[in-house]
Amino acid sequence: MASVLERHGRVDAVWANAGIASIGPVALTDPRAWARTVEVNLLGAYYTVRAALPAVISAQGYVAVTSSLAAFAHAPQMSAYCATKAGVEAMCDSLRVEVAHHGVDVASIHPGWIDTDMVREGDESMRAFQVLRASMAPPLNKTYPVSRAARDIARGFERRRRRICTPWYVQAGHAVRPLLSTRVLARDQYRVAPEMEEAFRAQSSEQGSAGASMSARVTGLFGGR
Repeated sequence: MASVLERHGRVDAVWANAGIASIGPVALTDPRAWARTVEVNLLGAYYTVRAALPAVISAQGYVAVTSSLAAFAHAPQMSAYCATKAGVEAMCDSLRVEVAHHGVDVASIHPGWIDTDMVREGDESMRAFQVLRASMAPPLNKTYPVSRAARDIARGFERRRRRICTPWYVQAGHAVRPLLSTRVLARDQYRVAPEMEEAFRAQSSEQGSAGASMSARVTGLFGGR
């Protein structure tokens, strides 16, 4: 932040966007993968926002943090990811009230499936994730291009929105979020959970729990943790 201020003189917006994902049943997933997801997605977002906040307040600027559809649509075997994204949303809701009198606006960003490394790696190498995705009905099973998400997010920044959803159906999901965890609307997840557990066990027996819980690229980023 010191370098940014030295170079530009001010900070009008901060966007905490880095994130990783892990998968696996709570009873079987690698605890290190679960904890690392929390460290990056939740603590990382906090540290980023905290470091930038004095300058953003000075500029009466804008804070944005990438949450997810997973903040309110909680799929099986994605407990770490869902917990962190729900936590990020809650952090933004709290911060929004704290800084409103400083002229600062705060947004949580809620993407669905976007064509990023994280989603591609899940589709290509994480067996339980593959089972989950295959069980989803349209439009929930569709992956959208990064350009689409970028357009929606840029529009949200321009309008200083408090919640940015991309694609369109995420906003609809947010509107009915109390219903998403009911037995009726989650029936497909109840149905597929045993198959997901079997897929995770099979991959874990071949690659270890860490290999089944995170992609090889993400595991490598943290020195094979």
